[in-house]
Amino acid sequence: MRGAKQVGGVAIAPAVGAVKPGINSGQLPQGQKIDGHVAYDVPAGATITAIGLRDPKGKMLAIWASGGH
Repeated sequence: MRGAKQVGGVAIAPAVGAVKPGINSGQLPQGQKIDGHVAYDVPAGATITAIGLRDPKGKMLAIWASGGH
């Protein structure tokens, strides 16, 4: 599962199917890997400040954050 946040913590969902090759599943069997692009439909004037990757149970696995607020 992946999700982005904008300033103020507002969530931005991925735009599944918007780019090719895309990642269209948030869950893979153990040991499987996937490559692809993830697109976000960011509102005009908004900036993504963080993208988080979670496991199927919701545990945060990694966070990418930008320095620009």
